[in-house]
Amino acid sequence: MSSRAEIHLPGGAGGDPSRVRALASQHRGPIVVPGPAVDEYDVTFVYHDRAGTVESAALICPALSGAVAAMAALGEATFAVTATLPAGTRVKYHYCPDPEPEADPFHLVYSATRRRLDPFNPSFDQIHIPSLRARICDSLLALPGAAPDPRPPRGRREPRHGRARSESLRSAVLGTAKTVTVFRPYADPRGRVMVLFTGANEWGDPALLFDGLQELGTPFIGIAVGAEHYTAHLRDLGRRDGCLGEFVVGELLPTLAPDARDCAVAGFSAAAVAALTAACERRDILGPAILVSGAFHLTERMDVLHRGRAVEDAGTRVRIAAAVPAAVYLAAGQFEDPGSASDFSASAQVAAALRERGSCVRLDTGPTGHDTVSARVYLGEGVRWWCAGESQV
Repeated sequence: MSSRAEIHLPGGAGGDPSRVRALASQHRGPIVVPGPAVDEYDVTFVYHDRAGTVESAALICPALSGAVAAMAALGEATFAVTATLPAGTRVKYHYCPDPEPEADPFHLVYSATRRRLDPFNPSFDQIHIPSLRARICDSLLALPGAAPDPRPPRGRREPRHGRARSESLRSAVLGTAKTVTVFRPYADPRGRVMVLFTGANEWGDPALLFDGLQELGTPFIGIAVGAEHYTAHLRDLGRRDGCLGEFVVGELLPTLAPDARDCAVAGFSAAAVAALTAACERRDILGPAILVSGAFHLTERMDVLHRGRAVEDAGTRVRIAAAVPAAVYLAAGQFEDPGSASDFSASAQVAAALRERGSCVRLDTGPTGHDTVSARVYLGEGVRWWCAGESQV
């Protein structure tokens, strides 16, 4: 969406830095007012450097054209820029103080050291990679019309609808150890199981995630698959050698859910790639697949962003697969991460290729980004679709 230097604020605040800061504090983040058209909002992002040393600032937000916008200097180390965004938008953003005039926008978007959270906004998105000692945080904007945040209330520590345990499982097929969390509902799951591939701790506590999902439909056993070593796990998520499907069917289910009769496989971002691959490799046992914001450009080499290189058509791996799942739920936002292929167009290509191969496909999209809250919303929709029997073909 477009951004502009002039600031659109209520009450004639204009460019007065102290009044702008007061409004940002009152709004608990970006200042939101009705936009130029129905179902649009003018959103003014405000950054303030309390040390008073910053001379310029940029807004980094995937909802913007080019993902980067220069902010107007209002004085008193306060900076602002207004963007027009559609109702229902949920998107992450951060600020970059004193960006170099000739800086590559790509580096501004992904720099871990140059990002600053919105000092007025308590809501944030977080990806935590313990093995890399990395914690990547962005502020999170939700406009009127956005789906409610499905995360469990702060302070909840234990699941209410079942019990969970975690263990390390050595896989002979993959040649690596996986960290597995198993959630078993108190209600009879009747052979219904979800295997959720995870990437960078994007779901938080898997036990609480599965606990909340029990309220959306029929009870099911939840199995979250992660690993202690992030880079090795990423390579596993991109494998295409038949091992992912065999790992789930030959090792995971016999050990943890031997009575499985209806096994969905799911994942977000890179983990969605693994879920699709496993479902293609073992269609006889696995399916449906629930794929949220799939990073379908990823390969075994895990060139995470493929910057400056041609990206394989996202539908290619579907078209050349020996088999495809009978049913697939896909979701991707209009504002996925810039510079990558984890976007709606990639998911649309995969959806089209699956339909060509005879799969029953549902594709959801909206004004959302590549963040953990939106991922939970879409995963919940996928679970409703699965539990309601819409995946049965």
